[in-house]
Amino acid sequence: MQPPIRTARRTPLCTPVCAKPIALLCLALAASVSALSQAQEPGNGLTVLADRPLAPDFELLDIDAERHRLSDYRGRVVILNFWATWCPPCREEMPSMERAWRLLQPEGIQMLAVNVGEDEDTVFAFTANYPLSFPLLLDQSAAVTEQWPIRGLPTTFVVDPRGRLAYRAIGGRAWDDEELIDQVRALQDDLVLRVRDGAETRAGIDRVAADPKAMQRRVDATPARRRAAGAPQDASGR
Repeated sequence: MQPPIRTARRTPLCTPVCAKPIALLCLALAASVSALSQAQEPGNGLTVLADRPLAPDFELLDIDAERHRLSDYRGRVVILNFWATWCPPCREEMPSMERAWRLLQPEGIQMLAVNVGEDEDTVFAFTANYPLSFPLLLDQSAAVTEQWPIRGLPTTFVVDPRGRLAYRAIGGRAWDDEELIDQVRALQDDLVLRVRDGAETRAGIDRVAADPKAMQRRVDATPARRRAAGAPQDASGR
C-alpha cells in the first residue's frame, strides 16, 4: 500500500528565507543554480563517481519529526536529493521524483530529500502545491549539507547498498526517465544477485533478503536472468 501523500497541515507561509547562520552558503547556492540548471537539463542522466567514496553519515528529522540516519539504510540503494523551496529547478524536478518514488519504493529503493536552510513551516507550505510521499528531511543549519560535495541546488546522489556514492546529478533531472531509473535499479540488482549467489553475506545486507519472494522477483526481473532463462527481451536487450 502506498503511504499517504503529505500535504501542508498548517497555514502556508510565504517566507522561504535562509537562516542567518547559513546566509552565505544559501547565497552561493542560489547564485550557482541558474548556471547549473542551464548546463544540466533534465534527462541528462547520472555522473559516475568512479572512486565511490563513502557517503558522509548523518541524522536528521523529517517534517513529521521522524528521525533518519543514512547508515540505517545500508543494504539499500538510496536516492538522496539536496534542495530548497526557493530553487526553481528543485521545484521543477520534484513531481518526477514523486513518480520515480512510486515506481522504486516497492523494489526496496529509498528516496530522501534534504531541505537546506529552511524551517518546517516553509517546507509544509511547499507540499500544499507539490504533494510528496517520500521523506523530506530538514537541515536548517546546513551542517549536514556542508559535509557533502555539493556545488549548487539541486544536487542528488545515488548511494549504493554499501553506503558509497555511486552517482551524482547536479541540476534538475527527469527522475522517472526510464534510462535513469535503470541506472539506479542496476545497483540494487547487483546486490540482489550477490546475495543470491552467496557473494554478499554481511549483516547489513540481510534486509535485502528479508523477503525471499520479493528478492526472487527482483532476481528474475534482472536483464541477465531474463537472458539466461531465454525470456523475451525488448530491442535494448532488457
